[in-house]
Amino acid sequence: VLDPGPETKDESEVENEEDSDMKAFHRWMNDERVGRGWGEQGDMAKHRAYVLGVERDPHALALVMCWDGERMGYVEVNWIRVR
Repeated sequence: VLDPGPETKDESEVENEEDSDMKAFHRWMNDERVGRGWGEQGDMAKHRAYVLGVERDPHALALVMCWDGERMGYVEVNWIRVR
């Protein structure tokens, strides 16, 4: 999650946010409407593996978007070299 806030967070706060982000991602991917577009329905283990794969890719960035402090969506930003 991209958090531009000036406050610092301790490790437990970061872990709780990551866990909440993962739960939201899991819920979204299993939503019928979202599933039609992404095709990533599955259990939590599948979704953790998917996100870890995106995080390992040096050309991709997985983001949970928030609006007024509420999670509202997931996007992937990809870097593609144009020649």
